[in-house]
Amino acid sequence: MSDPLSAWLKGEDQRGGARLVTADVSLDSLDSWDQTEASAVESDCPLSDVTAVYRRDDELNGRVYLWRGDICALRCDAIVNFTNESCSEASGLAGRILAIGSDDLLEELRSLDVLKTGACQITKSFNMLPRYLIHTNGPKYSAKYANAAENTLHHCHREALKLLVESGLKTIAFPAIYSTTRNYPKDKCAHVALRSVRCWLPLLPQIEAVVMVAASQEEHDLYCRIMPLCFPRNRAEEIAAANDPEFVADAKSCSATGELVCEERAIPSAIRLNRGFRHRHKQEGGSDDSSPSESENDDPLITDVDVSFCERSDTTTSEQRVRR
Repeated sequence: MSDPLSAWLKGEDQRGGARLVTADVSLDSLDSWDQTEASAVESDCPLSDVTAVYRRDDELNGRVYLWRGDICALRCDAIVNFTNESCSEASGLAGRILAIGSDDLLEELRSLDVLKTGACQITKSFNMLPRYLIHTNGPKYSAKYANAAENTLHHCHREALKLLVESGLKTIAFPAIYSTTRNYPKDKCAHVALRSVRCWLPLLPQIEAVVMVAASQEEHDLYCRIMPLCFPRNRAEEIAAANDPEFVADAKSCSATGELVCEERAIPSAIRLNRGFRHRHKQEGGSDDSSPSESENDDPLITDVDVSFCERSDTTTSEQRVRR
């Protein structure tokens, strides 16, 4: 069970003080990743025999941060708010952000379009030190559709970074663990978040700082373990990543921009095409060979929010705006 302070920072404990911000923290007061202590080189490391998954990049390491604290107290251009399609999520950090922003934020949120899974929209922040809120709708997690959930979460991070640049902003903070209510395993969440940032940060040189904000010591320890895999600070950390079979397999299964390449995208389309055929067949007087007890709403592949990104166009809203 998380300690009371961590629970409050994550919005899990609303017993008073929900509207308060705990501190005023500037980016200048934080150490970037390249300023933190790296792993020591072991004497038996085969320094010349291993190909790194991600090379040490001091410039990138100087633009990423890991910090434990209150994300609402961080003085930066924007923080990411993982919420639902109507931006009305009342639990966790999203609920706390609504409480802090109060009526002013609620009024602005009412003007937004429906927030599709994996998409982002930006609003002003109210009563918080960050200037803006980037709202995004993350996936629920189920092991059966883990690949779809992973790509959806990747889209959330990617679109947030791109929207930051499109809005002329330069610094952003993400909650380390995007949701405590959607069953996404914390270690997998951290891997996806860091891989997304690692792949997109070199493509967006306008971004000066990306802060991963841990709300608890558990989250901070998790990121301290995983972050060197994506952002190695020396050769020893490059080697450790290259010798991690699960990490290497994940990296090889992804595109250069961090998206998982899989066949799962084609499944919803095939199912929808089959249903369209059955519907037309019925209208023409044919019989339906499917089980009479099976309804469209019973199909978890269609009803589960995890795979709704598959129904989106190949180019995201942000990409369409950039290409115009």
